[in-house]
Amino acid sequence: MPSVYIFCTSENIFHPPMFDAILENRSIKVVGAGIFPGTKNDSMFNIIKKVMAFDGTIAPFRLVRSILVHRLQRFLNPDLHPARIEDVFAKHGIRPDYFQNPNAPECIRRVKDIGVEIILNNQPLYLKQGILAAPILACLNKHTSALPAYRGVEPVFHALLAEEPLIGVSIHSMELDIDAGYVYAQTFVKAEKSVFECYKATFSVSASLFSKALDNLMKGEYLFKIDPRQSYYYRSPTKEQIARFRQLGLSYL
Repeated sequence: MPSVYIFCTSENIFHPPMFDAILENRSIKVVGAGIFPGTKNDSMFNIIKKVMAFDGTIAPFRLVRSILVHRLQRFLNPDLHPARIEDVFAKHGIRPDYFQNPNAPECIRRVKDIGVEIILNNQPLYLKQGILAAPILACLNKHTSALPAYRGVEPVFHALLAEEPLIGVSIHSMELDIDAGYVYAQTFVKAEKSVFECYKATFSVSASLFSKALDNLMKGEYLFKIDPRQSYYYRSPTKEQIARFRQLGLSYL
């Protein structure tokens, strides 16, 4: 059973249920976790600014509605997973490490010192060669698209804009090229009318997908290898793309 170390942020809507499910899986040996601050875009001010760029002035009200619905669901279902990612780790007896950056020497040293074989990455900061070479076997990343399609930024937005009927989720090994490497597991969920609802659906299948990817990695099996030279890399949405997105009746929240 390989030793797994988790990279994540303190995002407390999608991360807690996914990581709780991963930690409940007794066939996965999680030996530690690193919590990172994410990016400056994770601040509430920047989140509101971002969703307003997509949804207009209605965005703050939709954001408040999403938060209230999430809290109501937790109130009505007190036996759900812990609300905060820190509480998820505490529930499973894991004391997380806190780093400013996954490429920091202390993070690399920590991974090497405890003999981590596999890193599960679900935080947005770019990983450089030092940390990519630290785990014995691989650093696995979750990307919300059917790689090699929709490599890059805001993959769900771009998939919805292209009127895809399904949204993909892929677990792949990380390389210096972004969203490249070997794809070890992939699945699809039905496309919804909002980016938020699509992410909600993809996170609900991500724990089992990681387990499948881990099995394939240990068996030396993979679906295919991504050649970044043969696939388009998507950038941040333009104003014209956002306008068309709205015309299609789509929203971020």
